[in-house]
Amino acid sequence: MPNVLRHALSRRSVRLRDAVRVILLAFAAICLVVAVIALPEVIVRLRRLPLAPKDQLDAEAAIRAALIQLLGGLVLAVGLYFTARGFRLTREGHITDRYSKAIEHLGNQNADVRIGGIYALERIARDSMADRETIVDVLATYVREHTKIGHRTPSEEKIGADVQAALYVLARRPDAEGGAKRLDFYHSGLNDADLSGGDFRNAMFDYGRLDGASFSGARLNGADLSFCRAQGAAFTNSSARDAHFVNAEYKRGWFLAADLTDSDFYGCDLRGSDFGRRYAEEGDPPLPPAILTRARFTNAKLAGTILRGVDLSTVRGLTPEQLAEAVTDKNTLLPLRWRIPGEDD
Repeated sequence: MPNVLRHALSRRSVRLRDAVRVILLAFAAICLVVAVIALPEVIVRLRRLPLAPKDQLDAEAAIRAALIQLLGGLVLAVGLYFTARGFRLTREGHITDRYSKAIEHLGNQNADVRIGGIYALERIARDSMADRETIVDVLATYVREHTKIGHRTPSEEKIGADVQAALYVLARRPDAEGGAKRLDFYHSGLNDADLSGGDFRNAMFDYGRLDGASFSGARLNGADLSFCRAQGAAFTNSSARDAHFVNAEYKRGWFLAADLTDSDFYGCDLRGSDFGRRYAEEGDPPLPPAILTRARFTNAKLAGTILRGVDLSTVRGLTPEQLAEAVTDKNTLLPLRWRIPGEDD
């Protein structure tokens, strides 16, 4: 009963507002008509010009014509305003309907329908700036909830086509260039995910499972990839300046030609990973080594880690004992601080 009463009062309030608007519009129209008729005569009289009756009538007619033109312009401007407002409200209504249907599709049992909903959200995000951040949050949440087991346990299974579609959409989100909100993939199992070439700057992948994930050519500057577990993850040609790989496990990973300037590998298990140069004489296409300018390797595990041809001159925290376990060659440049007696590691 209270709901019925509220709806009745709401309808009555709407009708009352409409009635008040009609009365005000009618009153305004009457005032305008009176002004057009009477105002020219008042203006001419106030000027106190010695005019003949015919000249006075001509002057009033000229003023009246100017007023009518002015009112016509105002009416046109008001009409355009309400037309634009109506168009905007209609457009917002259509976007709301499209958004609701897309969200419904995300919960469908059919993977193809879910994928359609994901791409529908991408289209809405491009059409409506106001909804972009919300859609990014929705898709990031979708990825997290569909790639973990329980509250904080990432899945060890390969991701599905629907999750991959969501990652594609997030990788090319419209506001990525403008320093948009950080993507949150905490505790996600992104095994065999294709994130290559995507924009994941400052994204948070902490505590995730990234077996076989490809970040090749991706932008990962400032990204958090700490406490993750991954085997065979590829970061080739990626830009991961100031990225964090703290206390993570990236065994047999690929870091060739990656820009890892100022990145932090504190306590990271990098056994069997490849940072080294690919030489043409080995039969493989030549590739430059990873850029490790000022990267930190304190307590990192480097057994079997390939550092051939890598410039280690400015790295931090690296010890001779760690490097002895890695694979180097004559082109590997040792840390400059090793040449300074007594320098603290």
